[in-house]
Amino acid sequence: MSPVSYFAEATQSLHLNINVEWWHWLLLGAWFVGLILFDILVMHREDKIPTLKEAVTQSIGWIVLGVLLGVVIWKVYGGEAGTQYFSGYLVEKSLSIDNVFAWSLILTYFRIPKKYQHRVLFWVYLVLLY
Repeated sequence: MSPVSYFAEATQSLHLNINVEWWHWLLLGAWFVGLILFDILVMHREDKIPTLKEAVTQSIGWIVLGVLLGVVIWKVYGGEAGTQYFSGYLVEKSLSIDNVFAWSLILTYFRIPKKYQHRVLFWVYLVLLY
């Protein structure tokens, strides 16, 4: 067996094949748009320097929402889909730590005032996503 066919076979066995209804995708998209609007229009309507307590509370809140989404995926699509969601979530969470360091250096280099840093990061990530 060639290395390419071995890799293709191994990758195929890791692939989860689930049927996702179109309205589930629509609901997920609405969920994310709603969270983005909540963040920009409610949580960060005014530019200000967050306190440590506010930052920790918001971080815990976003983590809880991510875990709740994983629980919904687990209940609706089963344990394998839930496991894959949480595996991906943990990988992304761990990779985001180095992003914090990189963005800290970039924002410091360009001398972005602390009260505007959330807005700058929000719009940068929004543009990068699209």
